[in-house]
Amino acid sequence: MLLDSGNFVLRDASDPFAVVWQSLDFPTDTWLPGARLGYNKLTKEKVILTPWRTSSDPAPGLFYLEVQQNGTSFWLLWNGSETYWTSGYWTGKLFSLVPEMAENDYVSNFTFASNENGSYFTYVVASSNNFIRIMLEITGQLKLFIRGKEFTQWTLTWMRPLEQCDVYGSCGAFSICNQKNVSLCGCLQGFEPQVPKDWKLQDHSNGYVRKTPLQCNDMRNSSFLVMHDVLNPAFQVFDS
Repeated sequence: MLLDSGNFVLRDASDPFAVVWQSLDFPTDTWLPGARLGYNKLTKEKVILTPWRTSSDPAPGLFYLEVQQNGTSFWLLWNGSETYWTSGYWTGKLFSLVPEMAENDYVSNFTFASNENGSYFTYVVASSNNFIRIMLEITGQLKLFIRGKEFTQWTLTWMRPLEQCDVYGSCGAFSICNQKNVSLCGCLQGFEPQVPKDWKLQDHSNGYVRKTPLQCNDMRNSSFLVMHDVLNPAFQVFDS
């Protein structure tokens, strides 16, 4: 049965009030009110958000929203390793790096609970006149959507990171990310998409490769290409 809350439940035929399974316990890319994100201390399993690989591929993507095991903050991760955004620590009322939570009229009772079984965050809707969902999209951005019950359109009210180009690895290796371009991701000069069919589906995770192999045994004709108005990579390495 699909409830008005968005929760899909399986009930025991002999007891219609007994829930055998519910989707709130197994979120994919969407965190609904009443669902919990956190860490199960008994099974050592994390309850996280992860989006689809692409808009047409439901395989797990490269981005994750998870809670630190000590329950102090949320992290957005790329490939389960590189943190590209954090909520800051939980003060008991809001996250230190999300001060706008104090002015949010849509979410109430955002709470953290921890016991011998696990540590979790959950929240409820402030008004019964609204629907709300928090979603980790295939872009790697975390978004909060609101919809009034009398409306059909969802409204984006909050998003982090604000810029798509601030999402780690969103365009893959040897790429240029330009927020002003219609196509966000592009190749460095002399490179081409490594997997063209994925690139057409807006999956840039495989990055780009050289059109002409680098001749490392003869560097006399090699030179550096000067690039203007770009930021350094997140983890650049210098070799003296």
